[in-house]
Amino acid sequence: MPLTLVEKRSPAVNPEGDVAPPDLGFELRHLRYFLAFAEHLHFGRAARSLHISQPPLSRQIRDLERSIGAPPFERSSRAVTLTETGHRFLIESVRILDHVRRSVSFVRREHDQTGVSGIGSARSRPRETTIAVRRDRRLAPSLA
Repeated sequence: MPLTLVEKRSPAVNPEGDVAPPDLGFELRHLRYFLAFAEHLHFGRAARSLHISQPPLSRQIRDLERSIGAPPFERSSRAVTLTETGHRFLIESVRILDHVRRSVSFVRREHDQTGVSGIGSARSRPRETTIAVRRDRRLAPSLA
């Protein structure tokens, strides 16, 4: 079987009929919280660095652990450490958040230079492009 970089799946459709991204069970916020906790290995210090209280951070980390299906941390009565899985997830989380930052920065730069944000279309998938444009117009009426 040849190796492919793109997994082919039929897209999920939400109740509005829009193509929805796959639900991973967590959001970018969870990755930011994971990075802070992995850096401090202490809920209180990580929460302070994020400017949130400790209970919501604990809940978000617990939700993330359930979503990824493997424990990123090993807890003892004395300390918290990253597991091997946690180290790998940390590296990937940094890459993901860095990619998102670069993407947002790129779009902002493009918009600042031209005053216009462009949307392209592939002839083979006009419906998905139309759905994305409609969804974006609802979120940002200035795109009209």
